[in-house]
Amino acid sequence: MKRKSTITEIIEKIKIVIAKEKNSDKKIKEIEVANFLQISQSNLAVTKARGKVPYESIINLCIKKNISIDNMLLTHESK
Repeated sequence: MKRKSTITEIIEKIKIVIAKEKNSDKKIKEIEVANFLQISQSNLAVTKARGKVPYESIINLCIKKNISIDNMLLTHESK
């Protein structure tokens, strides 16, 4: 079963994409996520605090990086 991912889950997915792109095991910071989404760090922090998802930025990222929008925005739940 699939459900909409929370902003926290999406940020974690983006961190994985960044780490793979950098070929790095280092912890990815949220400033890097904001830069990847081409939004300010403060915008990401406010969005996260409100539990909102910046859909336009995420969809643009998925298109640019050839990432599945479904995989980014949906989370698989086990029964």
